[in-house]
This record gives sequence, structure tokens and C-alpha cells, in this order.
Amino acid sequence: MADEQDKNRETDTSEEIDFDSLDGEGIVDLLSKQPQLADKCDLSKLGGFNWELLLKRRPEFADRCDWSKLDGWIWILLLAKQPQFADKCDWSKLDGEAWARLLTTRPEFADKCDKWGEIPEKSERWNTDWRSLLTEQPQLAKYKPEK
Repeated sequence: MADEQDKNRETDTSEEIDFDSLDGEGIVDLLSKQPQLADKCDLSKLGGFNWELLLKRRPEFADRCDWSKLDGWIWILLLAKQPQFADKCDWSKLDGEAWARLLTTRPEFADKCDKWGEIPEKSERWNTDWRSLLTEQPQLAKYKPEK
């Protein structure tokens, strides 16, 4: 009986929600739990980071995503968890450091990289340089440009 009441409460909450007041974070939180309410939400309020969070939790929203809102760093966060979206990626948005970070965990995208020469030898950022990349993925050394 309690399970049925909880289920009814989940489906009936749409009447209590002020959809117009939801910002990107609120929409992501709501749709992560109640994806059936998507048609009532203004998805144009979602920025790149919001889309990344939503697609990690609910990849079924890919057909509604405005992919142009994702920048290079958002793409690496998304592809690390949801590599099936690679065909949607605008690879030109990734700089050398972003490529190093992505390839550290997803070396299968090496054939997409056209910025091998932009990956720094050493960087202050975590996992964004040749040293970090080759520590994790030594097979990618063949792409390192000669100095």
C-alpha cells in the first residue's frame, strides 16, 4: 500500500511544480527522477553542464539535446561516462589539454584527435599533458610529435 502511495505521489507532483521557475539545475534534478515530465520543461534553459549531467543520468534525452551548448571540457566529461555520444561530438571544441584528459580514460578516440601537437609536455592541470597521458596509455606514444 505504501509503495502504491509513493508511486502515485511521484506521478501527481506535476501539478505542484512551477515549471516556468525551474532553472537548468532544477530541470536536471526533476528529469533525473521523473523523465515523463520532460514535455512540461523548457529544455532551452539547459546549458552544456546541465546537458552533461542529464545525459549521464538519462541518456534517453539525447534526441532532445542541443549539442552546440557543449564545450570541449563538457564533452570530455560526458564521453568518459557515455562514449556512445561520440558521433554527436564537435571534436574541434577540444583543445590539447582536453584531448589528453579524454584519451587518458578513452584511448579509443585517438583516431579522432587532430591536436597531438597541442598536448603540452607538462601542465598544471590534472591529467592534461603527455606525461599523464603516456603513464596511463603508453600505446599512444606513437602520436607524440618529435621535438
